[in-house]
Amino acid sequence: MKAKLAEREEARRLYSEGMSYNAIHEKMGVAKSSISNWCRDLRVVKKKKTDAAKTLTKTLLLPGAIEAEFPFVNCRYYLYRSADNCQRIQLVNLVTKKRDVMALARYLMSVKLGRFLTKDEIVKHRSGYDDNIDNLYVTTRAQIKQDRIKFLTRECPTCKKTFVAQRPGTKTCSPKCRAQMILQTPYVRECVICEETFETKSNRQDVCNSDSCRSIIANERYRERRRGYYG
Repeated sequence: MKAKLAEREEARRLYSEGMSYNAIHEKMGVAKSSISNWCRDLRVVKKKKTDAAKTLTKTLLLPGAIEAEFPFVNCRYYLYRSADNCQRIQLVNLVTKKRDVMALARYLMSVKLGRFLTKDEIVKHRSGYDDNIDNLYVTTRAQIKQDRIKFLTRECPTCKKTFVAQRPGTKTCSPKCRAQMILQTPYVRECVICEETFETKSNRQDVCNSDSCRSIIANERYRERRRGYYG
């Protein structure tokens, strides 16, 4: 009984230090179900520790608060870099004491337009992730959807019908047209015997259609079969 209590206290200590169930099981040789029962009340504490660690990953880029520009009246903001490597600001209303977090690109675009952006409006980058105002533009969710449909609209090379593809790499409108395209599109291969290029409908054919090359490869395969059969 005392040994069990000692194992329980040791497992709880290791789990509180950050070790996983598998690591404790390998170190102590105790079943993971027992470790789970012993450390059940420590899971909430561990989760709170990880959440606190995530909040500490924010990095302030400018010291102190900065006066916000119009249309953010009576506000100050703190500029920081979040855990996902994005520049964000934390707005603080000096009157209501309310706090709000938004991306730096969205704040700069609101200041440039002189109004608040709606929920449907999205700020995108022209190239890369530079938050310079010249590299930003405003679009809407509906416009993004239309641009995607326009990008995915193409003509099927088999039946010549216009369709909207589900993926950028889709070339045909149906599996039937894809099979016909594969049959119609010849493969250009190089013969392993005479080293001349030839067209074939199979991507596994390594020998051209000449009788001499086919007879040579047939004789080689026959000898390999005989060697495998007779040893």
